Amino acid sequence: MKNETFICLTKYRSLVKKAVLPVMIGISSVSCKDFDNLEVTSKENAASRSAVAGQVSSGSDFTIVVLSDTQYYVEGTPATPKINMNMYLDQIQWIIDNKTTENIAYVAHVGDMTDNGDNSSVQWPNNAKALYKLDTAGIAYGPCVGNHDQYPNGSNAGGGPLTSTTNQFNQYFGVAHFTGKPWYGGNYGTNNDTHYDLFSAGGIDFIAISIEYDLNNQQWNAVNTWAYNLLTTYPSRKAIVTTHFVTGGHSQYDYNNDFHPFSAQAQAIYDRLKSLPNLFLFLGGHVNGEGYRQDTYNGKTVKTMVSDYQFYKDPDGVSNGGNGYMRLIKISPENDKVTVKTYSPYLENRSISPFFLTDANSQFELPLFHDERASRTCDINQDGKTELTLYSGGTWKVAGMSNATWGVSSDIPVPADYNGDGKAEITSFRPSTGQWIARSATGSVLFDHAWGSISGDTPVPGDYDADGRADIAVYRPSTGAWIGRAYSGGTLFNIIWGISTDIPVPGDYDGDGRIDIVVYRRSAGAWIARDPSDGSVLFNRTWGVSTDIPVPGDYNGDGKTDILVFRPSTREWIARNPANGSVLFNIAWGNSGDIPAPGDYDGDGTTDVAVYRPSTNQLLINGGGTVTLGASGDKLVNLPYHIRKFFFP
Repeated sequence: MKNETFICLTKYRSLVKKAVLPVMIGISSVSCKDFDNLEVTSKENAASRSAVAGQVSSGSDFTIVVLSDTQYYVEGTPATPKINMNMYLDQIQWIIDNKTTENIAYVAHVGDMTDNGDNSSVQWPNNAKALYKLDTAGIAYGPCVGNHDQYPNGSNAGGGPLTSTTNQFNQYFGVAHFTGKPWYGGNYGTNNDTHYDLFSAGGIDFIAISIEYDLNNQQWNAVNTWAYNLLTTYPSRKAIVTTHFVTGGHSQYDYNNDFHPFSAQAQAIYDRLKSLPNLFLFLGGHVNGEGYRQDTYNGKTVKTMVSDYQFYKDPDGVSNGGNGYMRLIKISPENDKVTVKTYSPYLENRSISPFFLTDANSQFELPLFHDERASRTCDINQDGKTELTLYSGGTWKVAGMSNATWGVSSDIPVPADYNGDGKAEITSFRPSTGQWIARSATGSVLFDHAWGSISGDTPVPGDYDADGRADIAVYRPSTGAWIGRAYSGGTLFNIIWGISTDIPVPGDYDGDGRIDIVVYRRSAGAWIARDPSDGSVLFNRTWGVSTDIPVPGDYNGDGKTDILVFRPSTREWIARNPANGSVLFNIAWGNSGDIPAPGDYDGDGTTDVAVYRPSTNQLLINGGGTVTLGASGDKLVNLPYHIRKFFFP
């Protein structure tokens, strides 16, 4: 590392963000018909099409409304008298009335608009009676074809769902109806069963693709290739994909358990599109209840949300088609936050409780595009940015917030996003008892778990199972054991990796959404990672010398943890290029006595080079920015304890 290339980090980051990537479409696997089906609206200008995918501007909060399985509302003579069209109409009227207040950008109907498809003379006109009001109000919306919108029912059609007809769907919601609408992008094939929309909100451009129910793989390859080509044609647009049947299981989702599996169709869609960086959200219905899963590929996470209320019951215990519930997805680009609520205007209009469902399946928060696996650490106030955080004698000092008392002087601060809402919970690890004690937003105990009790156990929390939540885990130097706790209790893993003098440096180095078990061996300057599939060496990379401080993080914003060291003798930050092992960047930042404090302090999804200067109690961020906080004796939390203890005990 003697002939290092010096590259300005700020210039490097700007190049990453402003790079223009050519759009390549492999014609060898796409037929001429597929290209004919790919319609590009003239409203999309060339500059927008060529902008780098994933570049997001901050903007005002906005809302996406999800309607699901309204099939019983539109029946002319419902079997149950309590089912009525007013539930549907009240949803639409609320959307119109709150268009400006909630900044409603788009309405997605995830399918099963009717119960009997073409075999009904009233159900489609009733849908038009409701949804056409959105046309008049100028609100963008896109309906999706579910199995009950096909006739015969697509789940039972002998020749497969696509042998069923969708004549009435196309009569009322076909190409002719949407042509000329400012949000309508185009369709696949000869009808509107599968189509796409374009809209913008909060400084972000979106493409929303609705894919017809097709459980039997009648045209997966052709349709998914069409969708793939759309996403490469619009690389700067964040992509939402709606298909009726997204996840399996017919019970309400329990967030404490594993994610529901994809349906076969959704799995095929995800597998085809997952390599594209603009895909970020799946929406679906079909199965009773609410579901969530997330999947990460190459550093990018796709969130999947399912909502279907058709079998929910009223307060008297009578099924009424869904109580008028709909899903509200509020997106805050500035805070990198998604807030999900489940609400019934029908119930509120009649003063019937509960018109908001507040259980963990119905109301929750998530990070939007960035999570804490690589760059978003110590985000204590859920603003999408890292906060300078200090700890002393049980007092937490967080920049921009009031001091919080949590823990005792001997506790180790281990803030992390333990519940998946994008906010790092103030949490203490008590070595004397092995307790992990987390503080709730109201100052009460969020959880108190005993995990790790042998002297010397080092806390190494992280999302080891890719469920979007940090797991409680310890590294035991005496045996080289990594021991993780399952969310519901019990052992998640117990793995031997490392020797007593190794420094644990867990991180998502391969971008699959899981924290990798990695150690830094100072004597050799080696970063040694474990392959989770078979326990062998995933990689062994030499980077650094014995006196260097490892400071892994996502310094280029690709969603993967980068190998990087801070050299105190020269104050250099030296990053390894993951492609070829050369120097990615090398900059000098800091003075003698400074403590490295990497974090995403500006909320752009990349780890910033920064140091904390105890002599002046200041955080100094490369590229601009100084934060003053603390007093003599305060411990810096932004450099994780499992690294800090070796250099700044």
